[in-house]
Amino acid sequence: MRFYHRAGSNQEDSDQFDVAHGLEHLAFKATKHFPNGIGQSESINKLGINVYDMLAFSGQTTEYYFDAPPKSKEALGTAFLFFKDIANGLNLNNEAINSVKGELKQEFLMREGDNLNKHNANSKLEASYFPCQQDESNYLESIGTQTPEGFRRFYRDWYRPDLLALSIVGNIEDMDRLEKQIKSTFSDLESPENSKKIMNCDSLFASRAPQFSIIKRTPVESKIFPDTKVSLDIIFRDPITMKNLNNINGIKRLILLKMLRGITSERLSEISTTYSSFSAGIRDTYELDNLPSTMKIRATLERSIGEKQAIQKIIRVILELQKYGISGAEWDILKQKHIQYLQNKDENNADYWIKEIKNFYIKGEALPDDKNAVLKEWLSRLSLSEFNDFGSEFFSKKPEDIGIIAPSGHQALSLTEKEVRSWVKEAYQKDVKPYEKPIIPEALMSSKDVKKFEEPEITKDSFSKTGVREIILNNGVKLVFKQINEAVGLDKDNIRIHGYALKGTNCFPEEQFFSAANAPSIISYSGLNEMKRFEIDRFLEKNNMLSGVVSTYIDMDEVGIQGSTNLYNLEIILQLIYLHFTSANIDKEAFEDWKLMKYKTHKHQSNREFQNAIRKSTGDFSFVGDLLGKKSLKEGDEFFKGIEKTNLDQAHEIFKKLFGNAKDFTFVISGDFQIETVLPLASKYLGNLTNSSSPLFCSSSFSSSSKKEKLFLYEAPKYQEIVAPRNEKLNYMKYHIIFIQTAPILLDWKEQLRVEALGWITTEKAWRLRFEMGLELYDVRVSGAFNKKLNRYEISSTFECVPEEFNIIREELSKVISEMKSGQITEGIFQKGMFAMHLFYDLNKRGGKHLPQHQNLYAHYRYGQPLTDPVEVEEFVNSLTVEDIVKTANKYFKDDNLYEFVMRDKDFK
Repeated sequence: MRFYHRAGSNQEDSDQFDVAHGLEHLAFKATKHFPNGIGQSESINKLGINVYDMLAFSGQTTEYYFDAPPKSKEALGTAFLFFKDIANGLNLNNEAINSVKGELKQEFLMREGDNLNKHNANSKLEASYFPCQQDESNYLESIGTQTPEGFRRFYRDWYRPDLLALSIVGNIEDMDRLEKQIKSTFSDLESPENSKKIMNCDSLFASRAPQFSIIKRTPVESKIFPDTKVSLDIIFRDPITMKNLNNINGIKRLILLKMLRGITSERLSEISTTYSSFSAGIRDTYELDNLPSTMKIRATLERSIGEKQAIQKIIRVILELQKYGISGAEWDILKQKHIQYLQNKDENNADYWIKEIKNFYIKGEALPDDKNAVLKEWLSRLSLSEFNDFGSEFFSKKPEDIGIIAPSGHQALSLTEKEVRSWVKEAYQKDVKPYEKPIIPEALMSSKDVKKFEEPEITKDSFSKTGVREIILNNGVKLVFKQINEAVGLDKDNIRIHGYALKGTNCFPEEQFFSAANAPSIISYSGLNEMKRFEIDRFLEKNNMLSGVVSTYIDMDEVGIQGSTNLYNLEIILQLIYLHFTSANIDKEAFEDWKLMKYKTHKHQSNREFQNAIRKSTGDFSFVGDLLGKKSLKEGDEFFKGIEKTNLDQAHEIFKKLFGNAKDFTFVISGDFQIETVLPLASKYLGNLTNSSSPLFCSSSFSSSSKKEKLFLYEAPKYQEIVAPRNEKLNYMKYHIIFIQTAPILLDWKEQLRVEALGWITTEKAWRLRFEMGLELYDVRVSGAFNKKLNRYEISSTFECVPEEFNIIREELSKVISEMKSGQITEGIFQKGMFAMHLFYDLNKRGGKHLPQHQNLYAHYRYGQPLTDPVEVEEFVNSLTVEDIVKTANKYFKDDNLYEFVMRDKDFK
C-alpha cells in the first residue's frame, strides 16, 4: 500500500522551510489512533509488521509506505487507520514539532555533513533552474525559521482529500469488500473551503526566461594543489514531453529522450577519456529527481582546460548528433537495449504496478490499457531515421539554462552571461565532421601470447563433504571451487572469483607504507598490458561489462584480487586477473592524474576520521574494509597526507612483488556452474602465473593474541575524546560505544549469529530514545558482529547528537543495556529485531544470494570460519528465543568490555 500526497516542498511558505518533510516525520511520532507512534504500537507488533514495512519519503511530493502481510484483514484496517491519521489525525503540539526539527537536522547532517560545501553549492544552483526546487544551501539556519504554526498551517492547507491518493497492489481476493472498507474509512474526510491551488511547477519552469547562474563555493584545502575544480551545467528543456505526459505520445517521447540521453552520454564519456582535465555526463532530472524533463549535462573541469573550451567540446558532441545522427550499428544496439528494458518489465510483479500508479497520480503519466505492449510494438517498428529526426529536432535549439560552480577566487566567478552564451553561439556556427568511433581493442591478450601458455598440471585434487573441491596446480596456486545452486538475486548466475595471499604492507619498511597501500588504485588508473584504462573500459563496455569489474587490494597482512561475471565472459575476467599479476603498466601521466584526483576528492570527513581513530584505539590496525563484496581503502586525512609520500616506481615494484609469487595465492571460485566447465579456463590462466626467485619475507600478521591488542584490551582508557578534523565545523557531537570480547579459539557460527541478533534487538530497544523520549536523533542502530581479523566480538553503536542531549543519551543507553541483561524484552521488540535478521538470512532474501555464500567460503579458507549451509543458518535464526538473547546480553554487555569515544567541535563544552 502507498499513500500519496501531491503537495510537498513546492508549496511551502517562507516560514515553512522543509515543513513538508517534518510532517512526514510527525506521521510516525504520534497520531490519533497511535499515540506512541505507529512503529511502537502493540497492534503493529501483534501483526508481525515492522519498521521496514512502514517507510516514507518526502520532497516535492510525499509518499507513505505500508506493506501488509497477505490475507490479514487486521493489517489492512491498521494501515487504513494510519493513513487516515496522516490525513487528519497528526499530533501537532509544540513539543512534537520541536523534536522533529531536531531529527531533520540530524538527518540532513548524516546525509550531507561530509559534503556540506558541495551540497550547498549544488542545491543553490538547482534551485536557480527549477522554480519549485528547495534551496538547502543554508539548511541548518533555515530550519530555525520554522514555526509550530507554520507546520499547522501547511497541514490545514495541503493535507486534504483532493491531494491524497491510496494505492493498493497485491493478490486482492475480494475487491468489493476492500472498496467498501476504503469508502467507510475515508469518505468523511472533508476538504476546506477556498482551497489553495497547487502550483504547476512544470509550467513555471517551461515559461520562465532562460537562467544563468554562477555559484561560489568554499574551496577544498590542500597544500599541494590549489582547488581549481569548476562544475558546469548545460540544460536543454523539454516542454513538449511535459505537456503530453497524459497521452501515449508523451510516454513515447520519454523513451525517445531516454535513448537520446544514453547515446549522448556515451559520446560525452568518449571526450572525457583524458587525464587531469575534463569529464562530462548526463543526469535524468525527470526519472531520478522528480523534476521537469530535460537534457542536463554536467561537466567538471580542472586548470588544464578552460570553461570556453569545455563548453565548445560539449556543443561539438551535440552538433554531431544534431547534424549526422547515429549510425545503423549504433541504432541496432540502442534499440535492442531499450526493447529489452521494456521486456524486463514484469506486469505480474507488484513493483511494476506500484511505479506505474505513482507516475500516473504524481506525475500525470498516461496509463492506458496494455501500455507496455503498445510501447514494445511501437519501439520495434521505430526506424533509425525517425530517431535521428527526433534528435535533430531536440538539439536544433540552443541550451536554455547554464550554470557554473567555482571555488572562491576562481576567475570563472567573473564570467558574464553574455560572454558565456557568445561561446555557445560561436560553437553552433562551427562546422563539425561526422562522428568517428574510437578504436576499441579487439582483445586484452593476443592469441599468440595465449598459445604460449603451458598446459598446467594438477598436483592435488580433493573433495570435501561440504561439496568443495580443492585443486593445487603445479605452480602452487590453490583453487577452491564451490557450486552454489538455486541462488537468488541479481548475481545468481555470476561466477565470483577471489584470490588472496597472506602478505601485505607488513612486508615492506614503514617509509614505503603509502606506496604499498596506494599501489592498487595507481595500477587501476594506469592500465594493463600497455593499454590505458580508457581502452580497457571501452573493451569491457563492448562486452557488456562494467569498468572495474576486477579489483585489487593490499592490506596490512593480505593482498588480493576479486572479480565476477557470467560464464560467457569468464575468460575476460581470468585474462584481467592474469594481466594484473604479470603486466601492470607504469604510467607517469596517469600517476600525476591519480594524485590530482586524490587531492581534489579529499574532504575532512569527520565520520571517517572518527571511525579510523576508534579502530586504531581498539587495536584494529587494518586499513582495508569490505564494500559490497569488494575491498575498499578506508581513506581519510592520514591517507590524504600520504599522497605526497607515495612513489610511483616504488608502488609499481611493491605491486609486482606482492603479486609475483603464484604459490602464495588461494583462489576461491563460486557460482552455479559445473566445475569441469570452469576448471580448464581457470587452470589455463591461473596455472601460468609465475613464481619469483626472490620471495618476500614479511613480519608476522597481527592477531587476537598480539601484544598491541592485549595492551588495548586491558590498559587503554575506557573513555576517550578524539580531536575533530581541522577546519571542519561539527554541528553535532559524535558518541560511539563498543563492547569488545575476545572469541574462543574454536569458532562457533551460531554464537556469531546470537551476537548479531543481540545487536538488532538492542537497536529496537534503543529506538525509544527517538520515538518515546523525542531526542534529536535520526538514526539509531546497534551492530553486533564478529571481527574475523582480530578474532573478537564487537557490539557497537554511533550516535550523532546535540551536546545538550549527550549525557541523557549516555544514561538512557545504559538503561537499555541493563534492561537487555535483566530480560526486559517484550515479544514485540524481539519480533521486530528478528525480522531484521530474517532479511539477511531468509533464503528468499539475502540469505539465498550468491554473495554472502561466497563470502562465507572466503572466510572459511582465510580465517578458519565454519563453512555454513544457508538452510541450516536460516533454521537456526528462526529458532532463536528471548532467552538466547538475554543470555548473550549478559555474556557480552560487561563493564570490562565497554569503551566509549567522543568527538566534538572545539566550540562545544
